[in-house]
Amino acid sequence: MAERATGGRRRPSRKAGNGAVGHNSKRKMATSGVVSDEVYLRWIKKIADARAAVERANTPLKSRKSELSNIYKAATAEGVDTDAIVEAQDKDKLDHLEVATKYANTGRVLRLMKSPLAVQMDLFRTSELPVTVTAAIAGRRAGAQGLPNENPHSPGSEPFVAYEDEYTRAQTALQDELR
Repeated sequence: MAERATGGRRRPSRKAGNGAVGHNSKRKMATSGVVSDEVYLRWIKKIADARAAVERANTPLKSRKSELSNIYKAATAEGVDTDAIVEAQDKDKLDHLEVATKYANTGRVLRLMKSPLAVQMDLFRTSELPVTVTAAIAGRRAGAQGLPNENPHSPGSEPFVAYEDEYTRAQTALQDELR
């Protein structure tokens, strides 16, 4: 079965000394007797201190993870969809315009597919997004695509400002990529 996955060829063994000529992979070599005792003593102390610090930090982490696990179990026992809570919290930490755009695009694709998720359940309606949000999304899209700034909103209005801000932000990001 493994032979089929690799196209019938077997990979050569990568034991010490079997690397290709010029191959500089880092391998642990037995260097006993070459390195002085002082060097070993210095590194023994550093490694021991670092391992102790990791263990000290890991103990409260394990405790917190156990607490979190118990909270998930208790919430699930009461019928709460903890995955939905975690996903919502994670989405809330992201750029809200990116999340809105992603859901709007997902809804559009679902409608084009005539999926019951979009058609019958009427999910992902972009018509309910505030005008300021749709203006910001349009500004970001135009700026990210490098299009000319053709803000369709009335100067000074909230949608105008949202479009301008996101257009400028996207243009700045494009410029930073080119540097």
